[in-house]
Amino acid sequence: MEVIEGCRNLQEARRVERILRRFPVYWPTADDGNQALDSFANHHLTHNLSAVDALIAECAIALSATLVTFNVKHFRVFANLTTEQPYQR
Repeated sequence: MEVIEGCRNLQEARRVERILRRFPVYWPTADDGNQALDSFANHHLTHNLSAVDALIAECAIALSATLVTFNVKHFRVFANLTTEQPYQR
C-alpha cells in the first residue's frame, strides 16, 4: 500500500500493482501488531516513527526479511532489522 501511495498518477499506480502481483502478501499477525504498537509508543516522539513504518518493520523482523527502502534512516531504531537501499538516486 505504501508503494502505491507514492504513485503520482493512475498509470503509475496500475503499473506498480502489476509488478506487486508477483509477490506474496504477508498479513500482519496479532504479535506483529503488538510489537509495532510497542515500537511506535517507544520511538514515535524521539525518532518521528510513524505507525505504518513500525508495522512494516515488525513484519520484516518477524519474517527475518531484509527491508528494501529509500528511507533507511526511518528504520534505524530497530536493532533486529536489516535494511538495504535499492539503489542510489
